Parts: sequence; C-alpha cells; structure tokens
Amino acid sequence: MRVSLIVTVKNEASSMGAFLDSVAAQTRLPDELVIVDGGSTDGTLEIIRAHPLDVLLESTPCNIAGGRNRAISLASGEVIAVTDAGCLLDPGWLERISDLRGADVVVGGYEPVVERLFDACQYAMHNLFRSSKSIDRFAISSRSLAFRKVVWEELGGYPEWLDFSEDTWFHNKIRASRFAMRMEPSAVVRWHMRPGYRAIYRQFFLYMQGDGKARQHTRRHMIRLAAYGGGVLMFCLSLSRPLWLLPLSAGFCAYLWQPVRNFRRLGLYPLSAKAMATMLAMLVTMDCGKIFGYISGLNSSVSHPADQPRPEK
Repeated sequence: MRVSLIVTVKNEASSMGAFLDSVAAQTRLPDELVIVDGGSTDGTLEIIRAHPLDVLLESTPCNIAGGRNRAISLASGEVIAVTDAGCLLDPGWLERISDLRGADVVVGGYEPVVERLFDACQYAMHNLFRSSKSIDRFAISSRSLAFRKVVWEELGGYPEWLDFSEDTWFHNKIRASRFAMRMEPSAVVRWHMRPGYRAIYRQFFLYMQGDGKARQHTRRHMIRLAAYGGGVLMFCLSLSRPLWLLPLSAGFCAYLWQPVRNFRRLGLYPLSAKAMATMLAMLVTMDCGKIFGYISGLNSSVSHPADQPRPEK
C-alpha cells in the first residue's frame, strides 16, 4: 500500500536537517513526505526546500493538531505514518511501522537521546520503561505511529481545539474504537529532551493544560493534587511536631522508588547523591507543572468538540 509520511513543523531549523537526513536513510522510503509548516520564522522552510528529498510542503498558520489534519488531508497514501520534526528515525522505522499485518493502527516505540546525567534522570522521571507486551499499558505517542487513513477519517482527526495533548485525545478515541491495533516496539524514533528545569516545567504545564481543557485523566490529576495537598499539610504540622516529617519523608521515598528503579535499569550512570537530588528536583518541577497546568486548563473556555468541523477527506 502507498505510505504517506506526515509532519507538522514550526521553527525547527536546529533539527530539521538531521530529521530529513534520517528520512532519506530509511530502508523503505515514504511514497510521499507531506510537511505542513505552522508559521516558521527561523529558516525552517529554507532548510526543507534545500534538501534533496521530494517534499509536498504547505505553510499555513495552525497549531499541531491543525497541521497534522491538513497534512493528512493532502496525503494520497492509504497508510499514514506520523512523527515529529524534532525526532531522529531509526533506519528501519518506516518499513516496520507501515507493515500493518492486518491491523488498522501500528504503535511504534520511542526513546530519548541520553547525552548527560540530566538526560538520564529526565528519562527515568518520564517512566517510559513500560511493558512493551501490552498496548493497554503503553503510552502511545504520535511521534511514532501509523494508521490507515480511514481511521483518521472516521474518528474526526486530531482535535484542533486543543493546542497540547491533542495526540492523547486522538489516541484515546482510537483505543475506544472498533479499529485493530498492534505494537511494533522495534520501530523506534529518538528525540532530545528538555535542556533545563524551566523548559521541563513549561512542557508539563502545557501538556496538562491540554488535559484540563479536554477533561481527560481527571482521576490521575486529582490523586496527584491530593497527594501534594497531604504533603503540604504534613509539612505544616511538622513545624510544631517534627515527627510528621517521618511520613512525609516516607511518602517522597515511595514516590521516587520507580524513577530510581528506572535510572538503575538504564545503567548509564551510577546512582549518586547528585542523581537522587536531580530526580527529586525534577519530580517536584514536573508535578508543579502538571498541577498548575491542569488547573489552568480547567479554567479555560474552549469550543466543544461537537462544534468542530470534521477533517477534510
């Protein structure tokens, strides 16, 4: 079947060349590469036009969901492969992820680029060491995904009323649909994680703001909010009764257990005091971003999904 690789970009000049080179190095080249630019001002368009790859390129102001929907509407392939411009594709990625084998959706793998201790700690905090044996437990990402175009048509596409967490919304609709899914962990893409704490906070604030707007994963967010509320209460009580520091410390240790386990499984750096302190600081940074982002999303007014036009076929 004809395979279209679609990407939406905005100000990706620093990574665009390497991404296009990884597409050109695929063992199975896409029948077409469709890129929608959401309004780059940093030279991204010039890099795309200068690359030897044949690209169907359109530039139009849009968010990520709108760019993906527009790219898919322009694509002529029966199979749509989706990734992000900031990623590097393993040479066999497209060949593996576009081999549907009777499925309607193929979920690929993804791994971060680890170049320093900060990256390893961040990888451990993301908890991407999930079981590859059960698709129900795997965090699907549109940086590594392929599906029949009819899936997108029938489900209404990516939600353009969401600026962030739009892929989670679409993936949840796929999970709840009649379409057959399978995993292909060997179809791997790699990406660079955030360079510092401020960028990490912003990342999770925006993601969870999307969750709040979409009213998704509410139970998970309420548990997190209750846990931190309880932690603040115990800290306040410890000011007069220091014994309250014991359950507070025990709670943090239990919370850090999984990231520490992930860090040790990664095996790139020894589990030092610096690594532990870095993961603890990341944990608080991420959770603050998640809590305040979700609250911000709940307070946002967005158009109801039913009011949104279905994607053009």
